[in-house]
Amino acid sequence: MRGYQFLQNDFFELCQTREIGHTPMLLYIYLRGLFCRFQKPVFTWQDKQTRIHLGISQSTLLRAREYLQTRGMITFVSGKGSQHTEYTIIQVKKD
Repeated sequence: MRGYQFLQNDFFELCQTREIGHTPMLLYIYLRGLFCRFQKPVFTWQDKQTRIHLGISQSTLLRAREYLQTRGMITFVSGKGSQHTEYTIIQVKKD
C-alpha cells in the first residue's frame, strides 16, 4: 500500500532500550512517514515544514537529527539557504 507506514510492535521498547528520547522518536516516526510517502530511499524535505508539523524549534530539530544519525537510524545532509535537507532512512535492526 503506497504511503503506508509500519512500525514493528516492539518499536517503542527498542527506542527505550537504545535510550532514544521523545523528540528524536517523534522525528523518526515523522521521517519514516515521509519515506513511505515518497517511496524512495533518499528524499528531501523542508526544515520549516518539519518544525511546523512537529512544533519544535530549529535547534531542537538539529539536535534530534544529530542524535538519530549517531544512533545509526538516519543520515542527512542539511540544506543550505532555500535547499531542502536530504534524508536517508536506515533500516533499524534489533539488538
